[in-house]
Amino acid sequence: MFEDARHGGTTRRGRLAALWLLSLLLLVPVPAPAAERLYLLPREVPGAGKTSPIERWTSKVPGAHAIRPAFPAIPHGRAPRLARWLVLDVESRAAAGSLLRRLAGDPEVEAVERPPERHLAAYGIAGAPNDPLADYQWHLAAIDAYAAWDLVPDASQVVLAVVDNGFDMAHPDLAPVLWTNEEEADGAMGVDDDGNGYVDDIHGWDAYEQDGDPTGPTNVQNKDHGTHVAGIAGAAHNNHRGVSGVAPGVRLMMVRAGNGGDITTGFEGILYAVENGADVISLSWGGQTLSTIEWDVIRYAVQRGAVIVAAAGNLGSSAPYYPAAYEEVIAVASTGPDDHLSTFSNRGWWVDIAAPGEGIYSTIINGYGTITGTSMSTPVVSGVAAMLLAVQPGLSPTEVLARLSQGSMEVRAAGDSQTHVGRVNAWRSVTSGRPALALRSLGFEDGDGDGTLEPGEAVAMTVELELAGGPAETVSIRLVGYDTAVTSAASFTWNQAAPGVLRSDPLLVFIAPDASRGTHPLWLAADADGWLDTLVVRVPVDPPWRTHDAGGMRASFTDFGAIGYWDYMENRETPDGVTLAGRPFGLLFHGSVMVTDGAEVSDCAYGGLNEMRYDFVTGPGGEIRAVEAPEGMQVYEAAYNDLDGLPTTGVRVHQRTTSYPEGNNFVLIDLEVTREIPGSADYAIGLYCDWDIHPLETNTVGYDEELHLSYMLGDDGAAGLVSLDGPPLSVRAVDNVTVQSDGFSDAERRDILLGGTDEAVSDHPADWSHAISLSLGPISDGETRTARFALVAASTLGELYLAASEALAAGGGGAPAAVGKMPSRFQLAPAWPNPFNSSTRVTAWTSRAGPLSLEVYNLLGRRVAMLHGGPVAAGLHRFRWDGRTGAGAPAASGTYLLVGVFGDRRVTRRVVLLR
Repeated sequence: MFEDARHGGTTRRGRLAALWLLSLLLLVPVPAPAAERLYLLPREVPGAGKTSPIERWTSKVPGAHAIRPAFPAIPHGRAPRLARWLVLDVESRAAAGSLLRRLAGDPEVEAVERPPERHLAAYGIAGAPNDPLADYQWHLAAIDAYAAWDLVPDASQVVLAVVDNGFDMAHPDLAPVLWTNEEEADGAMGVDDDGNGYVDDIHGWDAYEQDGDPTGPTNVQNKDHGTHVAGIAGAAHNNHRGVSGVAPGVRLMMVRAGNGGDITTGFEGILYAVENGADVISLSWGGQTLSTIEWDVIRYAVQRGAVIVAAAGNLGSSAPYYPAAYEEVIAVASTGPDDHLSTFSNRGWWVDIAAPGEGIYSTIINGYGTITGTSMSTPVVSGVAAMLLAVQPGLSPTEVLARLSQGSMEVRAAGDSQTHVGRVNAWRSVTSGRPALALRSLGFEDGDGDGTLEPGEAVAMTVELELAGGPAETVSIRLVGYDTAVTSAASFTWNQAAPGVLRSDPLLVFIAPDASRGTHPLWLAADADGWLDTLVVRVPVDPPWRTHDAGGMRASFTDFGAIGYWDYMENRETPDGVTLAGRPFGLLFHGSVMVTDGAEVSDCAYGGLNEMRYDFVTGPGGEIRAVEAPEGMQVYEAAYNDLDGLPTTGVRVHQRTTSYPEGNNFVLIDLEVTREIPGSADYAIGLYCDWDIHPLETNTVGYDEELHLSYMLGDDGAAGLVSLDGPPLSVRAVDNVTVQSDGFSDAERRDILLGGTDEAVSDHPADWSHAISLSLGPISDGETRTARFALVAASTLGELYLAASEALAAGGGGAPAAVGKMPSRFQLAPAWPNPFNSSTRVTAWTSRAGPLSLEVYNLLGRRVAMLHGGPVAAGLHRFRWDGRTGAGAPAASGTYLLVGVFGDRRVTRRVVLLR
């Protein structure tokens, strides 16, 4: 038994060895905590002061019983974005869903999500031969591993982390090649000897149970998965027993991140690996949903130089599978012994490479066995990547992928034009002294200059490549389409190319007139001195939204009835929502057109984060398009209907949106409703908007009868909906907490559209949404009725009244006119910016001429400055406070009161000055 000279006791190596032996007999899995978790990424809010994020969000989120940093071990200065992520522990799944919905609408929240669902990408273990020899490992010969080992006999300087569901740490083919944290191994039990934030992490970490032993349980399904994967990548070489891993001598860092078939702490495991020196990280698991926190961790890991390899999945699908589908990750499909793509393997343009994955023989708990899946293909590629880094330690993750791809062999994928990857070849990949190419960026110039790539257009595309590994006499590229949607035969050649960035001349790409909307891949065939590779170019065609930006705000509309953003279900690319120039936060979480026939409701508003729904779908020929308009104006038309299922309102809606130049803060919305099913019904149509004006908890809903304006007011702005066709049928303030938390049923939506104006205003500041509707009257089959609205937004309530008045004037058929109506009483809008450093703006609105007093006081009641004292005309008045006293001296940091007095009305607003 070894003695520890520093502590005078048994070394941790000896203790841990004994514990491993005991664990083989007594291992009992410890379940993860039962409480639900949410992950929250707060925005960086200017002027938040020294209040810690934990303190600030504890007061803002009473529904969470504990809030803690998601990554406490990572220094803030090294990864400030990751350091902002918080974990919210919530009592139940229902409570988590309600809290998720509320936080998703908070403008101080950049992202909030549940833990992503991730599962192992392997099929069950098969019977094992009696003799555990490398001859059973057909994949080694298939990738020319034996020839590669002649060039790379030792990869022991490379650390390969396997993030999986647990490992047989005492396996005779794994124990000799385990990565060892020497400070922890020679330190004291229960002490973080190396100060990395993890206690007793000798050979890795258990992110699932938060301890230093990544051994997995033996009484669960898929218990052998992690052990099998680790053996494929790096089982010991030349030890006269068992099997051989792909990378000879590579040091295996074991990171447990789940239990059985589920991986629940995968990104925590990835972060541990990269923070502790992993060069390659192997992930044999995944799921079908994108996760922001997972992607943040992966981007951080790649920026730190880690090569991340992940399984493409076993669903036989072309749908993206994460984390493999993140562009920073090497996505691995599976092949069989005949070099055909496995039938079960996922495929598609997002897949980077393939590797043997059928019947792979490797280590299992207490022995050896065969498992099938892209889980097995992944460590094959991870092992080759480790050998590459052993040959050239300075290769970047992009360069590693380039060498893997250019060294690969043709894969046969019968009838599959979407998967254009090669099967990894270890010998070809590690052969040094040859050039390698990686795609850096793309640039597009569309045919009509509107910034959107549309069907029927010819597009000029510029390609930037990075040449690494040495100069090339000739580098050539050629574009190849895999279908008729996006085509090109363009090519370009560089002669005597030096390592670095290569930029092509514009390459002509054609988008077919009948090309479907979405992202279409093009293949880019590259040749560097005879080393061939095929890269994927992604061409985005015709997004289903357009953004009005001619006036003083930006507002996006879709061709299926959504306002603000279009794909909250899939978390894909989004437009601009509704924003004001110069403001850090958007105003709108989500909006929708709503139609009812008195029985059914058609809309595309959410029902809750787990029950989001679309009723409206883009109709034939209804894709959103720009319409010719006078200079400076923007007009877009679209059409959508609800005929996909029953019951239905049976209508088609033709939507026309119009905006004007010169800083006008409104968009006119004309909606033509046609009944397309037999019979007749009384219809109503309206707009529903869930505004989240920063800060969310200050929002209130108001209604002005003269302007037919339903509005939302917050500290940082105001926004609203205007009926342009006279008094509305219904105006409703909607309490999001009480209405949307129970699913926001069609009955509730119908009541909002038909319920009148008795509940038009809010009774307290909170998270609100609102709606305004008009009656269309009876509509028979084939008949059409029209309703007109306006969407308005402004910095202050006074300016919102101005925008509503201008919208009413423009909606009457003329150009925007001067304000035709003022608020019925004195208004003092919240100051902006707030908090502020140099100056803040204050806006007042007076309904008549008269004396106005506007002063600044400190919290002791002493006057600090006079901003105005004297007569004003009726209308809008803007003032600025530069943070100085009346004597011209800088005022101290702190909270001040802006007090406005006009006639018999006194209004007070708070403002915070930060020096």
